[in-house]
Amino acid sequence: MALSFLLLPAAAALTVSPAEAEIADIRLGEQYNFIVTVINTGDDQQQVQMTLGPYSRYLGEYLSLSPKEFTLGPGQKQNVQVIAAFPPTLSPEIHTLQILPMGADGSPEPFTLTFTVPGEQVHGLSLSSIEAYDITKEESLSITLRLQNRGNVIARGSPAITILRDGVPADAIVNKTYLMVMPQSDYNVTLLYDPGNLDVGEYTIEGQVAYNDGRQTGKAVSSFAILGEGDATTILGLKDKTILVGEVLEMALSLTHKEGTPYRVTATVAGTGVAASFASTMETAREEVEIVLETQNLPRGAYDLEVRIGYGTNYKYTIGKSVRLMVETRKNLMVQYGMLGGAILIVIGLLVGSLALKRRLKAPAGRTFVRELDLIDRRLGTAERSFDAAEATVNRLIAELEGFIGSSNDFLRSHFGDDYVFR
Repeated sequence: MALSFLLLPAAAALTVSPAEAEIADIRLGEQYNFIVTVINTGDDQQQVQMTLGPYSRYLGEYLSLSPKEFTLGPGQKQNVQVIAAFPPTLSPEIHTLQILPMGADGSPEPFTLTFTVPGEQVHGLSLSSIEAYDITKEESLSITLRLQNRGNVIARGSPAITILRDGVPADAIVNKTYLMVMPQSDYNVTLLYDPGNLDVGEYTIEGQVAYNDGRQTGKAVSSFAILGEGDATTILGLKDKTILVGEVLEMALSLTHKEGTPYRVTATVAGTGVAASFASTMETAREEVEIVLETQNLPRGAYDLEVRIGYGTNYKYTIGKSVRLMVETRKNLMVQYGMLGGAILIVIGLLVGSLALKRRLKAPAGRTFVRELDLIDRRLGTAERSFDAAEATVNRLIAELEGFIGSSNDFLRSHFGDDYVFR
């Protein structure tokens, strides 16, 4: 015969007496006194703290609990005095106050006090906007609901959100979030959504809040995009930099992102306090921007140059890149370029020597013996083919060196004058 077991939840170690109470015909502004007895029915000693339930905390400023903290051994009891005085401005509706004796087991039995404030009710919750920003598939989507309660009672409800693509529902966000918006107040709530099931593309998001006995706010609509690899923000043209002591650093950057996206560029020389930033909006998918850093007071040395791009509303999503910034004196930079120039001359000398060797190898050999002549001719043919390939490589290297020398001369001419360029 099979046996079955029914598992019942464990009884709370901390109980209260009485478990509930009601104030009939409440008179706002008057003081009410209650005695709540907390009992430790468990086998262990309990450190007890009297707290309010999460949906009763708005009443906390009108209460006094004494004592708030105490210790109870097994079977012991403690009387707690509850003094309440609710103001005439309290909203006209049913209010529920829960007081919990929190102990080690975390599941206490609450004391529940209910009372009704009479008066005409005005329900006025509205959803003024819903906001969502462009993201990549690796990011969580932050959805912000901006609520306004212009009624005279608390609005209690839950949001309902639908994500659509081309007008067709792509997903629905089932959220158990319980909202409480106090009368005559604004309230913002942010929800996180994993877009892993959505494809790259443009989406519309619709939001609505159901509250207070079947009422609903109007819908709010926004849009966002799931960005592909080519759509995400990138920073192009950022490389290691070298400047002279006393110079400001000017950087030209190229940014790519979706048109219409707000962005902010921030550049910082780490550990120096030198920083600059500016904000704009992507007018095209690629923007050429320039940023200037006041580096003229930096001493000679090596620094970390950090550039960060924040994009989306409030620039919440960021990418960054770090490069090396070298600040040099004129003398030190000239020494470096002098060493580089010497190295270039040595390389050119070696290449010229190799070409001369090739020409010597191609010179006519003696014709004493026909067999030796044929052997030498074959060897020269092999050598000639090898040196033809080497000559092409040498010519390419010389062209690259000439380009490098030209760039170096431009830098030396702009910083030191014509007397310091390579001739």
